[in-house]
Amino acid sequence: MTLKAETLAKIDKKMKQAAKRRNALDIPVDMIIHELWDNNCDVDKTATSLDVTLYSLIKVTERNKQIREMMSFKRTTLVNKAEQNLERDLNLGDQKATFFTLKTLGKEKGYYEKEDPSQLKHDPATVNAKINLANLSGSQLTDLSNLLKDAENGQPIIDVTPVVTEKT
Repeated sequence: MTLKAETLAKIDKKMKQAAKRRNALDIPVDMIIHELWDNNCDVDKTATSLDVTLYSLIKVTERNKQIREMMSFKRTTLVNKAEQNLERDLNLGDQKATFFTLKTLGKEKGYYEKEDPSQLKHDPATVNAKINLANLSGSQLTDLSNLLKDAENGQPIIDVTPVVTEKT
């Protein structure tokens, strides 16, 4: 079998599988709710377990108030559990939990991570710009060309040194 024939066979197989899939609108809401609950509201995983298209399941979840309320409740339950685990870990003195809490909840008190300029991967003085050359006039193109030549020769492009004039 050639590569083209193998590719066509794979596409054909996927098309046949997709044609067998049901539409989520054909499935009872209670069954969808049960599957979503069991899959922690992972819509993609639920679509696979129900053998429906992801698109149709998303549409059903968006349109059905009962499903949306269940998903909201499940997510709130998961967040509450995570908060309880975090509190437990804080009480045990877990350093990662402490850092996480200070970085997220302690921002108002000044706990946040500052970037060390010496650790930056790029030069903070470097400016990256995209220029649409089609919009530049002839003189602007000439000026840009001269600036690029100066930069290649190591000359400063813009001299920001203050000029000191003596007053008598």
